[in-house]
Amino acid sequence: MRARTLPLFCLLWLASVASPAWAHHVIGIIYAEGNTVVAEVGFSDGSFGQGVGRLLGAEDALLDSAPTDEFGVVRFAWQEAAERIHVDLGGGHAITLALDSLHADRQASKAVIEELATEVPIDPAIDAALSPLSTAQLSALIEAATEAAVARQVRPLQREIAAMKEAFGWRDIIGGLGVLVGVFGFAAAYLARRART
Repeated sequence: MRARTLPLFCLLWLASVASPAWAHHVIGIIYAEGNTVVAEVGFSDGSFGQGVGRLLGAEDALLDSAPTDEFGVVRFAWQEAAERIHVDLGGGHAITLALDSLHADRQASKAVIEELATEVPIDPAIDAALSPLSTAQLSALIEAATEAAVARQVRPLQREIAAMKEAFGWRDIIGGLGVLVGVFGFAAAYLARRART
């Protein structure tokens, strides 16, 4: 009896030892706050990541580097040459986030601000208060305020979407059941073979 249960025990032990490796993986989001690029990184189990973030340009040229804070957040000043942020959390955990969407958002935001500046009539009292500012300064002020307001509203949605992408789905459940059927099938075949001999 003991010789029959040894292979089954070994399989169960291997499955229990290997399961922590599947417990989590790195997830992250990026967004802009004014002229700052922010990356939030962590693990799919909800814990925060601690590590070093690097702002990279073309051909992985290092533009800036900064550590994450206790909540897995790293911030960089906006640079037009930036293409991605790479965050290394140690222990083989790393993530690279592309800045393509932020470049497109900044271009669209500038176009909207320029269009609004030519179409919206301005109250004379507000005009007098803002007249010391140049058009470029005013555009930058409006752009920063708009980006900050949108980022505050969008950030929770980005977190939820990232968490939903990492949640278990039907595919994972069916795969887990397949593994269980395979393990029990292997054990049954082994036990049947041992019973014949």
